[in-house]
Amino acid sequence: MKKVITLLLITLMAVSAFSLKFGGGWPSVSYIPGDQLLNPIKDTVKLGFSEGIFAFGGGGMGRIGSGPIFLGGEGFDGYSSKKDKYKFSASYGAFLIGTSYDTFNFVSLDAGLGLGGFTQKIDVYQDGVNKDKEGFIDGSSPYINTISIDSFIVSPYIGITLKPTDFFGFFIKGKYTVGVSFDGWKFESGDRVKGLENKGINFYELSAGIVFGY
Repeated sequence: MKKVITLLLITLMAVSAFSLKFGGGWPSVSYIPGDQLLNPIKDTVKLGFSEGIFAFGGGGMGRIGSGPIFLGGEGFDGYSSKKDKYKFSASYGAFLIGTSYDTFNFVSLDAGLGLGGFTQKIDVYQDGVNKDKEGFIDGSSPYINTISIDSFIVSPYIGITLKPTDFFGFFIKGKYTVGVSFDGWKFESGDRVKGLENKGINFYELSAGIVFGY
């Protein structure tokens, strides 16, 4: 998932750099409240995202024809602070279709829909006594045990963009995401984790950033 997000962002930002008259790109920071995140082991372990997580990413969109319809994509990656031996992280990547309506000379209302994927991951930092080559070979070195779940998601959003110039502005955006996983939680080996319920996801998030172009 991370490789897909990275490739998507690099491509979109590169295209956006040459499309200031009909599209644009943006870096952004997103916030997901802690009560919106999925903790499948909450009965035994409290993960360190009670105050929510901040995620950093970006995206880009290009205008379709002469109308106010844009196509593009965005993504982000974020994680919680490490709590005891546990760390939670989330990554997201989606293709976007949206529109923008100029209410005043420097204010526009934005709305659209994202279709893509959302990955949640839990790392457990395991202790080990041997920190040499032999410890790695025989399994007695420190290691990180990881489980993750990939979900297909739909994310409608609305936002406001303030544009002091034609090619530079600031935006805030609210988004609601719903999704479903067909494989459930898995170990890094690809084996399914038994005993964990495969629930759908639904959460809201807030994001803000700087936009170039449009």
